[in-house]
Amino acid sequence: MTKRKWLYVIVFILLSIPVGGYLFLLLLRSASHVNIDKNKFPVSGIDISEHTGKVDFSQLKTLGIDFVYIKATEGATYTDKRFEINSKGVKQSGLPYGFYHFFRFKKSGKEQANNFLNKIRQNPGKLPPVIDVEEWGNQSSGKNTENLRAEIRAFIDIVGKKLGTDIMIYTNPSTYHRLIEGHFDNKIWICAFTDEPDKKINWQFWQHSHYGTIKGVEGNVDLNTFKGTKDNWRSFLRETQ
Repeated sequence: MTKRKWLYVIVFILLSIPVGGYLFLLLLRSASHVNIDKNKFPVSGIDISEHTGKVDFSQLKTLGIDFVYIKATEGATYTDKRFEINSKGVKQSGLPYGFYHFFRFKKSGKEQANNFLNKIRQNPGKLPPVIDVEEWGNQSSGKNTENLRAEIRAFIDIVGKKLGTDIMIYTNPSTYHRLIEGHFDNKIWICAFTDEPDKKINWQFWQHSHYGTIKGVEGNVDLNTFKGTKDNWRSFLRETQ
């Protein structure tokens, strides 16, 4: 039996035992959440999708939320089920917002760029559009690293040209080192559940939790911060709008 199969067996056993399942979920939660120093990182944001559930955008400003990213699309044809509702809600809130696309390795960059543009072109938001590139839950379908980079590049070039803006890349450390590092100079939104991302990664945004709880948000929400002070944040907004 492979190590991966042994891992599945252990997880199944733990989840089959009430106490074991509870402890496993606690470990999973702690591994996907880190509290940050708000004095060092005072700008807070969230990113949401259909998995987040209902969001009362009118409450976010009063709770210290400075920005929101919303999932728009995935792959060549999929649209997030709450895209329209979330888009309308965040626009009415007055919060700075932007949209992201989950990149599927099996589909071409051109197809995915067109899917994303069809949804956000009329309302691209105030923050840089984002391509979400991660190996977790993704299959390369035989494409090698160079092929994948070429498809990512195609997406970035097409969307950037149509919208006249830079595209930010969301990723995690392992995917960053495999596919992004040394090949793209785009701003980086890094997902890292450590005290702080690797200093070798020149990140702009940091997703530090998958298990945030915020009043007015139905489910758990991803928590993010901006690299810089409040003044840096205001300057960033002026540059990107």
